[in-house]
Amino acid sequence: MNKFTSTWAVVVSVIILLALKVYNPLPLQTLQLKTFDLYQKFGNNYLSKSLVLVDISDTSLNLYGQWPWKRDQLGLAVIKA
Repeated sequence: MNKFTSTWAVVVSVIILLALKVYNPLPLQTLQLKTFDLYQKFGNNYLSKSLVLVDISDTSLNLYGQWPWKRDQLGLAVIKA
């Protein structure tokens, strides 16, 4: 009898969690967004000393081929900038 009760407890718990996932009530959304904000606040901060913009024009695509380019090509573009 004990196994039967624990199985039903698991089944009911899974159904409730799936319903919360599908329904996604406002308090759950708020908790998700606040958790994401917390991750962003305490995550790694990368301090960049420079910013590099790579212009991907038709000329660049004709010269280097279809996007996405290989990492070594992007590395060379960043070094030349």
